Amino acid sequence: QRLFYVRGDATSALDLGRARIDEAVAIFLMADRSSGDHDRQDHLTTLRAFTAKRSNPSIRIFAQVMQPENEPLVLSAGVNKPDIMCMNQMRLSLLGASVAVPGLPTLLLNLVQSISWRQSIMALEWHEEYSEGM
Repeated sequence: QRLFYVRGDATSALDLGRARIDEAVAIFLMADRSSGDHDRQDHLTTLRAFTAKRSNPSIRIFAQVMQPENEPLVLSAGVNKPDIMCMNQMRLSLLGASVAVPGLPTLLLNLVQSISWRQSIMALEWHEEYSEGM
C-alpha cells in the first residue's frame, strides 16, 4: 500500500534490488522525453519490461512509449495494452479534442501544472497589476 520512487536503471540488478522488484505489485517505466531518439527510448522501455517480468513474473507493468509503432514491442514484453501510454498518440488525441472542446488543453494544463512558491509570488504580482491596471 506504499509507493516508492527509485531512480535508476531497470536493467540493473542492483537498482532492481533497491526497488525490491521481487515484492513489487507494479512498476512504472518512464521514457526520457528529452531524448532525441524516440525509437531508442522505446527499445530501452521494452528491455526494461522484459527484465522486470523476468525478475517478477506477476508484476504489473505500466509503460510509457514515445512512438505508436513501437507499442507491439512492449506488448511482446508482457505489458498489457491498457497499461501502455503512447506520448505522441496522446498528444495528437489532445490536439483533436481541442478542436471539439476549445479551452480543453488550457484546463488540463492548469490541472496538472505546478509552480514553486517563488513563481506563485511573481504570479500574484502580475495578477494584481492585471486586475487593477497600470
